[in-house]
Amino acid sequence: MNDKDIQDLVAWRRDFHAHPELKYQEQRTAEAIQAKLKSFGYSSIQTGIAKTGVVTVLKGKTSRTILLRADMDGLPIEELNSVSYRSKNKGVMHACGHDAHVASLLMVAKHLKNESLNGNIKFVFQPAEEGGEGGRVMVEEGVLKNPSVEAAFGLHVWQNLPVGKIGVTPGPIMAAVDKLEIKIKGKGGHGAVPQLTVDSIVVASHVIQALQTIVSRQTDPLDSAVVTIGRVSGGSAFNIIAEETTLIGTVRTMSTDMWKKMPKLIERTVKGVTSAYGASYELKYERSAPVTINDKKMADFVAEVAASVVGSKNVVRDERTLGGEDFSFMLNEVPGCFFFVGSKNEKKELTSSHHNPHFNIDEACLPLGVEIMKKIAQEYFSYFKSV
Repeated sequence: MNDKDIQDLVAWRRDFHAHPELKYQEQRTAEAIQAKLKSFGYSSIQTGIAKTGVVTVLKGKTSRTILLRADMDGLPIEELNSVSYRSKNKGVMHACGHDAHVASLLMVAKHLKNESLNGNIKFVFQPAEEGGEGGRVMVEEGVLKNPSVEAAFGLHVWQNLPVGKIGVTPGPIMAAVDKLEIKIKGKGGHGAVPQLTVDSIVVASHVIQALQTIVSRQTDPLDSAVVTIGRVSGGSAFNIIAEETTLIGTVRTMSTDMWKKMPKLIERTVKGVTSAYGASYELKYERSAPVTINDKKMADFVAEVAASVVGSKNVVRDERTLGGEDFSFMLNEVPGCFFFVGSKNEKKELTSSHHNPHFNIDEACLPLGVEIMKKIAQEYFSYFKSV
């Protein structure tokens, strides 16, 4: 990339950063993407897929097709950074790097426009990754068809890795994301006569403790899982024993086996504890994004490509997280690879984690992501003669 391209890439990222939009509301973002794609010479641009998604295809010499994806949405966070490109939308922030993803994929589309490749490149700008399951909606609305996609690739700027490092891991790399809501029903009454009540708050506290044993005593230590209760709601006054207490939390799993088992383990635990204390319960268990699983051959290919850009010593082959990612819906349908682009820089004090109001990246990571995605497109069809 020349200096002008790098300047444009940074400027695009900062523009998107200053104008974040929540899931399924990415109207300005989508319009900006369309305008840039048209300026690059793309004439057939599909809009409105999954409400605000944008898709275009670079035609190649054959009908073989791969997909390159970037997510677009921001988060409901008030930005606290003191930068010139700070969010202009109150209470909304690009605190996970999706601004960088969009800018990077646009630059890849620009660079590839006039190349003659041995297959098609489908550029997908996806809405609603942050809790909206935009990846699932796009798959349901046919993003992997017309032309049919045989492999999919995506990147994520990553504050767990310093700038210059690239994380490429085969197998499960990001967790399945489930949500649970447990309503504990006891018998309310006066705080001075607990013997006449069933204290839902006390029962809820024991439920919380018991849930932790699912991970510590019912999960293979070589597997990974998390059960987190993030909200407890119950009670109305200092001298009233609460009739109902509600627990809301998340369950994360890294294997399909545990993903299948978790709802039954949760229910068995809640049922046992509430029964022991004479309470009852209602349980809502909602599935969200499944485990993000990289195909081994695809991950090995991306690792080779990354090594050609940053050097093999800077390619990390075991970077995983219990965070979730709805690119998993696409990887459930076709093989592919989701990789991490290190974006942390301690010397510049750019270390805040994702979903933090101080989140910001070292923009030196942007050209690296672009070069890797571009080379994936350029080398894929010769590396894989067929899939």
